[in-house]
Amino acid sequence: MRIKEYRLSVKQFLRKPYLIIKSHWLKYRFKILSGLAADHRKKVSYLHWLQSDLENKDILVKTEKIEGYVGMREHQDYEKHFVLQGDWDKNQVPIKTYKYEHPQTSYRYQSMENMFLHQQPAEETEEYRHHLERMNKHGESRGGMSSPEDIDKYFNQLHVLYESIRSSGVLSQQQLGETADAGIGCVLDKDGKLLKSHDGHHRYILAEIAGVDVIPVTIQAVSENWVDKNIDVSNGESIVKQINRKFGELSSGQHGESGSAHN
Repeated sequence: MRIKEYRLSVKQFLRKPYLIIKSHWLKYRFKILSGLAADHRKKVSYLHWLQSDLENKDILVKTEKIEGYVGMREHQDYEKHFVLQGDWDKNQVPIKTYKYEHPQTSYRYQSMENMFLHQQPAEETEEYRHHLERMNKHGESRGGMSSPEDIDKYFNQLHVLYESIRSSGVLSQQQLGETADAGIGCVLDKDGKLLKSHDGHHRYILAEIAGVDVIPVTIQAVSENWVDKNIDVSNGESIVKQINRKFGELSSGQHGESGSAHN
């Protein structure tokens, strides 16, 4: 009996350091996880502040800084989150492809280029035919256009918009007011490249064609990878300032446009 008790006590003695180490590790792990949770809460809170800081605000960027295009409508988290995880930016295309090859955007760019640089009549452009075909097939085209007269009115508005942008630049969303259509939408990918998104195609295209050097864009989403690498959540600096610093010699100068046209 004594031998058995002795063996038990030795076993307990040998096990004690393990229990002590395990106890300390559990306490240390709890502190680590608590710290990470606090940092995560702090980061999430900060990112929510960043998003609210961007509401109804535009970033002035050089037009040439927009390097590509990525469609965002199909991204399920796009409307819910400002900081996006994952590889949502993998389907981006170069800006040249956006202008001349992409099936969802090139017909707009080439139509505007032909109209305003080569004086092609609106009804002969690919975009005019596109709206006419959609109207005949579905009863209406984008923006509720349901007759040839609606399409003509739409292209007249594009003419007014182009002349305004050519003479006065592009109005920011703040200047356009609460009733304005979406601005020139952009997103930042994981490498910090500025990409055109699906909002504000015509404003961007007309500004490009008119030779406007600096335009207001609305930053609609950023990659979490870019945020992790480029934003210090402890310094409280606005992401607006950080993006402005990244994209060059920007100012809060006023730009103007008149007229209205759909995306």
